[in-house]
Amino acid sequence: MLVAKAFFIIGFLRSGTTALARILDTASNARVFVEQPPKLLVESRQLLEGRLADPTSVLRTARQADIDDANQAGLIYGDKSIAYLPFIPQLLELWQAKIVFPTRDGREVVSSLINWHRHKVHNIYIRAEDDPEGIDKAPDVDPLDYSLMRPSKDDPLQSSWKS
Repeated sequence: MLVAKAFFIIGFLRSGTTALARILDTASNARVFVEQPPKLLVESRQLLEGRLADPTSVLRTARQADIDDANQAGLIYGDKSIAYLPFIPQLLELWQAKIVFPTRDGREVVSSLINWHRHKVHNIYIRAEDDPEGIDKAPDVDPLDYSLMRPSKDDPLQSSWKS
């Protein structure tokens, strides 16, 4: 296990994770990213479904150099992304990282989603589970939608997922 100075902000859309990351990035002792590439969206879904053979290696390859660079500069590394949720055990195992879960009043999240939706080109309410066929969007078409957690088509929960 590597001991690094690192933290990861994980939370749902419109829960304040980006604002928190940007605020923390103003600290003189930290470098905090917002969805640092590679975003690991496809890998997150693969891990959730048990199809990612070596999540530790994937995570190490994606983040180790950035964490090392920040730490060698005397800084704490931070990053925020919803895609880290299934990787929490590996984040803890690899770097003994701190995990930050912002919470926000659900009424404010809904209001924020509605306001955000009005200013975006796409409709955030239309997701793969809204398709009558339940067809997932391909990862190259909409990697965020692809990565969102939902039951598989053969899961009994699928029929009641939207409700």
